[in-house]
Amino acid sequence: MSDEKKEKKKSKKKEK
Repeated sequence: MSDEKKEKKKSKKKEK
């Protein structure tokens, strides 16, 4: 679960 949340945060940062 933690990994999934971390991946989503990285995706959001890359998009911005």
